[in-house]
Amino acid sequence: MPALQKGRMHEISGPSAAAFAFLMAPQEGEIVLCGAPRWLAALNPEGVGKFRDPNACLHVSCPLDGDALWAAETALRSRAASAVILQTPKTPSLTNLRRLQLAAEKGRSLGLMIVDRPAASSAAETRWRCQPKAAADVHKTLPDKGFSDFPENDSTLILASLYKNKRGTLGSWILDVRGEKDALCVDAASAGEPSRPGRDAGG
Repeated sequence: MPALQKGRMHEISGPSAAAFAFLMAPQEGEIVLCGAPRWLAALNPEGVGKFRDPNACLHVSCPLDGDALWAAETALRSRAASAVILQTPKTPSLTNLRRLQLAAEKGRSLGLMIVDRPAASSAAETRWRCQPKAAADVHKTLPDKGFSDFPENDSTLILASLYKNKRGTLGSWILDVRGEKDALCVDAASAGEPSRPGRDAGG
């Protein structure tokens, strides 16, 4: 599975978008979370703690979408955070996304956007659709990948579909996440063609 490039903006949608964002964020350094108060309040510290130390996450509560965009741009530009996670209802406009991209380039931070309603097109470096998967479904669809050996109650399974990539590689992967943040084990198995929001992914 391709790595997410620092200094670029990456868009993530789907029910497992937050889990994927925390999984992809660098293990070292601070993470700045910019989003609506209700989204920040809904984050479970125990769930976040599977991937990162919650104490390393700075919450910036933004009642307005414009506030969240400004906060994310400022954090990206500052070079104080290893990653900035922006929660936004829809894909930012080309102008706003260009500002975020320039800020990410200057700060050399990883920019991650969690988008509730992805637009048909986006200037993001990569676009991902992330959904939870049940172990039983994975065993049926990928019987030759060794997933049947994974304990069903000890894994977080995510179907990560990369449906846009400016650097070429597209596809889907089943991510099996086990352990905790200090000893996290992630296995990835190819799952074929990517699914796209609003089309084959169903919205």
